[in-house]
Amino acid sequence: MRQMTQQMTTDGGPPQTMTYPEAAAQTFEMGAPVVLNASGQVQEAVAAGAASVVGVAAMPANGAGASRYLPPSTGQPVTVWVANGETLFGVLCAGAVAADIGKKITIKKTGALWAADHTTVGTAGSFIIQAIGTEINTGNTYIIGKWLESATQLAYTA
Repeated sequence: MRQMTQQMTTDGGPPQTMTYPEAAAQTFEMGAPVVLNASGQVQEAVAAGAASVVGVAAMPANGAGASRYLPPSTGQPVTVWVANGETLFGVLCAGAVAADIGKKITIKKTGALWAADHTTVGTAGSFIIQAIGTEINTGNTYIIGKWLESATQLAYTA
């Protein structure tokens, strides 16, 4: 697991997806947490910690003039798995243990990869751990969880 992945939904149905126009100069990969900018365009969340996200990119960005897709490099549609109460995501989390289940943590980017930091308590847009596993082929520890819906960009907060 290199980036975040959509794992399942709590109701057994398909994950909610939405499509947004891409912001300029985006180069994120599928699995990157994304946010909506002031113009309603999707862009990668800040590397320091994905606090209030709209979801996780279900496809890579077009990029700034990159040749992944046809021009233009801004405004191309990007499909996003919406961070809501039903959609669970998997992400690497080195050192996670069973006692971490139920903790609110931070998702952040280190280098080119997004991972969970179980030692840093999450903020308003916290990701909550619901299960922990080990990848059979790599031995890496990963968690399955979700963003608290009240802290995501598409949710109502009182």
